[in-house]
Amino acid sequence: VYTPYKGVRLTAKGREAAARVVRRHRIAERLLADIVGVEWEKCHEEACKLEHALSDEVADKLAATLKNPATCPHGNVIPPPTGEIRDDGSKPLLEFSPPLRVRVVKIVRESRNLLRRLAAMGILPGVELKIVKRAPFNGPILVDLDGFQVALSGDIAKSIMVIPVVDGA
Repeated sequence: VYTPYKGVRLTAKGREAAARVVRRHRIAERLLADIVGVEWEKCHEEACKLEHALSDEVADKLAATLKNPATCPHGNVIPPPTGEIRDDGSKPLLEFSPPLRVRVVKIVRESRNLLRRLAAMGILPGVELKIVKRAPFNGPILVDLDGFQVALSGDIAKSIMVIPVVDGA
């Protein structure tokens, strides 16, 4: 639906169709990473080629074979067959300030180069980071990963979705 000066938005039917494509894509990523053995940074691009070839029925059977994974390899939620996409509560790393421990939930920009760099640094879903220092505005953020400090650009930090770690959790 187009609204002048406000752009477009999907109808309910459009959101359902989009969620089904997202579901097929993320299930294809899981298949490629978990069964076929495609590298973490390559499975997004390969899944783009498969998502439109899979029917919803085949995607559901693949999901069952994969034991109904909750997320893609990059941590993004796989929508249920009903189509609703729920918020996982994560926020961009760039929105947090030191000192704070956070857990990586997902990587939202799935470019091959970015995924390769993050994997080489050990920044993957489930990993805990400590925010050490943050430059103002959209500047770099310094994080500690098991004693190894890494400076991430503001652009990269916006792509890493995290949640604060509560002591004892």
